[in-house]
Amino acid sequence: MREADKRFITSFSILEDDLNMWRLYGDDAKGVCLEFKAKYDTSNLYPVNYERNDNKDIQQYLARIEEELKKSNLKLKFLSLERKWQYYMKPTCFDYEKEVRLLIENDRPKKWDLLSNGIITPYIECNLFDRVNGAESFPLTLTKVILGPNMKEQARNRHQIQLMVKNLLYPVFLYVEPSKLDCYI
Repeated sequence: MREADKRFITSFSILEDDLNMWRLYGDDAKGVCLEFKAKYDTSNLYPVNYERNDNKDIQQYLARIEEELKKSNLKLKFLSLERKWQYYMKPTCFDYEKEVRLLIENDRPKKWDLLSNGIITPYIECNLFDRVNGAESFPLTLTKVILGPNMKEQARNRHQIQLMVKNLLYPVFLYVEPSKLDCYI
């Protein structure tokens, strides 16, 4: 558990302006979709690997390899997979999400939250724009905001987001546009 409390995940999708993603993660399409690009080559940004049986197949395969290695007197432990790569695996029933995950490792989380399942858990905050007030700089650049197809006051919210970005002196031009979906009910 100590190792898990040092690893923080944020999830993305390669899908843009997707009806199912709006339904599942976009506040019933009243929210926004944020588009990012990498600021630099980040070593912890990978697509999720979708496996059958909640990754039991992989674990069984690794156990067989370890057994064979024990027989041959070679010493090899799959620490990378057990500790890091496990965060990039998910059951195949979620493959429609086309998920990409960013893993950030931090030894000293500064914030804690009580989750709905009753577990107190640490979290970190990353500043999207720059290193401010001790928050870590986020390794991705925000490039576009897509307003949900079910968002009220789209025109006003578009203007307000553009004004907010201008006031924050965000160094990259940010596109703000409405969803192209016109069939949301």
